Amino acid sequence: MSEFYGQMRTNPLRLSTFRAAQLSLLSGNTRIENNSLIAHHYQKPLPNGLVEQNNVDFSHPFFWSGFALVGNPWW
Repeated sequence: MSEFYGQMRTNPLRLSTFRAAQLSLLSGNTRIENNSLIAHHYQKPLPNGLVEQNNVDFSHPFFWSGFALVGNPWW
């Protein structure tokens, strides 16, 4: 979701933003590295409880398949 809202800053179309966020997870562009969540638009430090999770595979459907757009995707 962080990648989705980061993409919304540059692309106002929710449908294409949603797709870009999913592709970022699938391609490995969104990842955990050096105790930080790294995505296209930002890098944020993680809380201590998540620091040990350095090898998370965000391409697994568990991370991206549960999200759906509701309503008009064009605004």
